[in-house]
Amino acid sequence: MKQRNNYTVGSFEQSQIQQTMEAKTSDGQTLVISRWRPYPVGKSKKIPIILLPGLGQNRYTWHLSRISMVNYLVDRGMDVFVPEFRGHGLSRLAGSKAPKGFSDYVFKDMSAIFKTVMEKTGYDKIFLCGHSLGGTIAYAIDPSLDKHVRGYIFIGSPSHFGRGLLLLRLGSQFVDKTLNSMVSRKQREKAGESDPIPFPIDFIGRGIRTGLKILNSPVNFLPYKLWYPGSIEQGDLKERITMGFDRTSTAVVKLMVIWASRGAFVDEEGSDLFERNLRAKKAPALFIAGDRDEVVPDSSMRPAFHIISSTDKTWKNFNMKEHGAHWGHIDLVVGKHAPREVWPYIADWCQER
Repeated sequence: MKQRNNYTVGSFEQSQIQQTMEAKTSDGQTLVISRWRPYPVGKSKKIPIILLPGLGQNRYTWHLSRISMVNYLVDRGMDVFVPEFRGHGLSRLAGSKAPKGFSDYVFKDMSAIFKTVMEKTGYDKIFLCGHSLGGTIAYAIDPSLDKHVRGYIFIGSPSHFGRGLLLLRLGSQFVDKTLNSMVSRKQREKAGESDPIPFPIDFIGRGIRTGLKILNSPVNFLPYKLWYPGSIEQGDLKERITMGFDRTSTAVVKLMVIWASRGAFVDEEGSDLFERNLRAKKAPALFIAGDRDEVVPDSSMRPAFHIISSTDKTWKNFNMKEHGAHWGHIDLVVGKHAPREVWPYIADWCQER
């Protein structure tokens, strides 16, 4: 297996092609997809993979200036596509608005993304990899897309958000009950017809950045840490927080509050549609968890592993004993040990299929 000592952008400039393309959704939104692929060598086939960022995140989830899972996968012969959902990153710059609900991501955006990637590659089967809420979106996509998936990779992706997080669950139950008592059904329906209200996760990122040295040190005793302190190089972490924290909408955050409050993977109408869509999936599936992921512990993710109908499914927990380090939420992708442990595991799993 070909290996490199680093995965910086500069070391790959001569071995890949980068471009952007647009995908049009059924409701007229413009999504921007970034593509990285190896230069053609003979008639070798390139394996297409779509990488989905999480809640209010963008392409920087996967591709930083010094550490890049994108570059690694390209080096392993994969054709890498990183879409940015409506209202995120380059898609927001192209004029797309924040989602009116989580279902906009699941049904409208994902259908457009699959259609565009299949047209560009000529492949009708593609690997789909999501980090955090990106994987949750993949859980919920319409079962008709399953026939186009060669394999799913879910990295720290909750199906039952809030399980194992007592404080978050209690807080969500309070907010959920308060909103239901204060807002009538008619008012909620009227709000759903208006333009979505952005939720500024980029501002949250700026706040985190001010205390980065403390948050990335052993003295960080805050609950629900986004990464295991010390697991990400300081410069990489600063770039990831500064550039990668983007925006979503309050409607998406509200649904996550409902998930945490009610302990169920429901849609905006309260139905079990998302869980039924997950149950219907039969393509191979890889579930990746971190031993110190305080945002998505095993109990938030394990139900998806049991619900999905794939007969070829793998649960992989990265931990100190087996992999020489503790693993939090975002360090599963950009942690200093990820290029040696996580990325090769994902690439090997894909190439075996």
